[in-house]
Amino acid sequence: MYHALPSALPRPNILPGYGEWSPEQCAEALVQWESTTSRDRAAIDHEVLAAIESCIAWIREAQVRPGWGIAGFFF
Repeated sequence: MYHALPSALPRPNILPGYGEWSPEQCAEALVQWESTTSRDRAAIDHEVLAAIESCIAWIREAQVRPGWGIAGFFF
């Protein structure tokens, strides 16, 4: 919501990190993913594909809630 880490958390130098996808970015990513073919998806490493499919599930969840995006912490 504020495009930055909450003030109580230290800002990371490299990792861990924090990122956000706006509702518009989520919608765009979903359109891009849905435009891929089964052949495109088959060419992706299975671990990478599993990670992408997890992200797509998050995007779908956000899309059913107007105004929602995704915020993530990663390391």
